[in-house]
Amino acid sequence: MYKRQQQHYGDTVEALGRGISAYRRENHIPAEALAGLNDRCPSRERLAAALEKEYVGYLSREEQRVRTARVRSIVTDQFDGLAGTLTGLSEYSCGITPCGEGLTQRITEALLAVERELREVLCWTTTAGHLTVRLAFPAALLQRVDAERLRKIITTEAGLEMTGPARSQQNGALLLTYQEKPCYTLGQWQVQLPAEENGTCGDTLRLVKGEEGIQALILSDGMGTGAPAALDSAMLCNLVGRMLEAGIPCGSALRLVNSALMVKGGRESLATLDTTVVDCYTGTALFYKAGAAPTFLRRQGRAMRLEALAKRCPAQLSGGQQQRTALARILAGQPRILMLDEPFSALDSYLREAVESEVGSLLAGFDGTSLLVTHNRDEAYRLCPEMVVLDSGRVLRSGHTRDVFADPRSITAARLTGCKNILPCTRLDAHTVHLTGWDVPLQLALPVPEGCTAVGIRAHDFVPCDAGAPNALPVAALSSSENPFDWNLICTAPDGTARLWWKVSKSTLSSPAPVPPHFLCAAPESIMPLTN
Repeated sequence: MYKRQQQHYGDTVEALGRGISAYRRENHIPAEALAGLNDRCPSRERLAAALEKEYVGYLSREEQRVRTARVRSIVTDQFDGLAGTLTGLSEYSCGITPCGEGLTQRITEALLAVERELREVLCWTTTAGHLTVRLAFPAALLQRVDAERLRKIITTEAGLEMTGPARSQQNGALLLTYQEKPCYTLGQWQVQLPAEENGTCGDTLRLVKGEEGIQALILSDGMGTGAPAALDSAMLCNLVGRMLEAGIPCGSALRLVNSALMVKGGRESLATLDTTVVDCYTGTALFYKAGAAPTFLRRQGRAMRLEALAKRCPAQLSGGQQQRTALARILAGQPRILMLDEPFSALDSYLREAVESEVGSLLAGFDGTSLLVTHNRDEAYRLCPEMVVLDSGRVLRSGHTRDVFADPRSITAARLTGCKNILPCTRLDAHTVHLTGWDVPLQLALPVPEGCTAVGIRAHDFVPCDAGAPNALPVAALSSSENPFDWNLICTAPDGTARLWWKVSKSTLSSPAPVPPHFLCAAPESIMPLTN
């Protein structure tokens, strides 16, 4: 029995291997490729289709994983290059103030007494008032200069305890930089325990020394276990660490790194950053947290109304909550351009309105440029002060949203803005048209352009009237339908060749159907001239 099971297992694996090979050759897995399963699988066609579907999904996930890794690498390299550049520029961008001639002269004379090869002495104080002294020597003296003896001399002349030096070379010169000694120092002790035995811990801890006595302890939680979590956490710690070493403020560094956090593919990086920044001169500490959904929920919680979700894990958020969280996370990075591609399409009607209201208030206070793509005209009207109507890549109308709805100018634009009544006509003069099917003239407030072939009248702009009223149209009721808050009536012209929609709002849910009128009219300012 056991040998037979082994044989069946081997046959199955071999058949599946043939199926995969067939897909690689033909981009398809035919049922014939699984011929080895004839005696055990009566539905080889279904099995082949299922295998092909799963294998295609696997290939897609692998391709996405590779693409994501490549993009992450590019982002990381960019930030590394940025940090490297800023390292050389940080001392000039921190607002340094040259020291008085007296202190510089005293230090110079004392140093020249023991080191005749000294070329230059620079003394300055940082924005926080801390002393820095830089000495320049010929590069050939790299191994001969007694740096510790020089430190003691500077300490005596300045009356401040100095640390260092930091050694560097520039333009053939050896540079020794001494800084005022901070009152405190930051140490670290850590123990890493992976969740699984013999596994890899997904967390990373790093101690960083920045400019002006700043030290930072950075802890990144990879939000998982194993190598992927460890890679994410190490990348974020290294990026933030490089930026802090370059003199970038922690808040700015976190906003930059948030761009890397937003690079996602087959799986989203949910790594977090907990950063403690200590001023070693004063002993004050600032705490920062970034990356995880709860963080940005708290940061943007008031605007997004997500306070109740702040303690939930990402897997516990619904689809709508995830969308709001993603938007809050994007806004936390303070982008210049915000592009939203149908942000409410996956939400139910109730949640759509709630999220739309929140997004509208956020967009109203957003300092950058917002681009919203939607197929819902109501969303466009409520959220967008400017709009562009496109049809097959051609711009039909653009301008202020209210202006576009009030005067769409073309038949297609009128339909896209929701006009139900597009009625053929001929132009009589600058403000009059002859309506086809009714054989009556209509007066318009808007100028009627040359080439006007139709007018647009929105369904709610019709009202019952008498035969002698301006713009009165004789109609016959054809059908009616009830919605929760309004009635829709379809009417025809006397000859039955043209139809128009009439929408009547309800005062209550139980409002009776309106009495079919004999005449309907629309005010001149409600009639829109249209061209093809």
